[in-house]
Amino acid sequence: MARDEAVRLIEQAAEKSLTKLDLSGLELEEWPPEIAKCTSLTELNLSNNQITSIPEYLQLMSNLEWLDLGRNQITFIPATIGQLSNLKGVNLSNNQITSIPEAIGHLSNLECLLLNENRITLIRKNELSQLSDLKLAWLNISGNPTIKVDINPGSSGFPTSIGKMQKLKVDDVYKDGTYSHSAYQLPQPPNGWKL
Repeated sequence: MARDEAVRLIEQAAEKSLTKLDLSGLELEEWPPEIAKCTSLTELNLSNNQITSIPEYLQLMSNLEWLDLGRNQITFIPATIGQLSNLKGVNLSNNQITSIPEAIGHLSNLECLLLNENRITLIRKNELSQLSDLKLAWLNISGNPTIKVDINPGSSGFPTSIGKMQKLKVDDVYKDGTYSHSAYQLPQPPNGWKL
């Protein structure tokens, strides 16, 4: 039943060239392949489902600006996400993700990245350094297990590239390469992004 409802909404969005599609809370277990037809979408909400993976054909949705995949069972972010150059906001909170892919650094318009409540335990220096060239104003990685930041031996503190992020406020205490509460954020996310 939920899948039928999702397909109906997708077909309607494709037929009318809609820019917004909300498939949240339909208990979907997979990303409906019919979504690939919706190339006009700028906002896609697939939150509160049971989706376990993000398909490679996501790259076909090049107009996407806001992608909400929060509260699913996603374990991996594919490199193809880096081809969505118009993305301004990505919500991947409350999933099973274990690492931040380098492809996120290709999202030159990204303002909001939510990775809180996942299973991230290690952030490599290059995974954070890549974020310094973005317009990122809201990054939330709180609620993950204690995160170890892998920096070069002999260096101290958080990678200096984070300091280049003019809009980003760092609200964490660094101690021995580990952050016990890992939230980097401005008081409010960018306009139009609902948390």
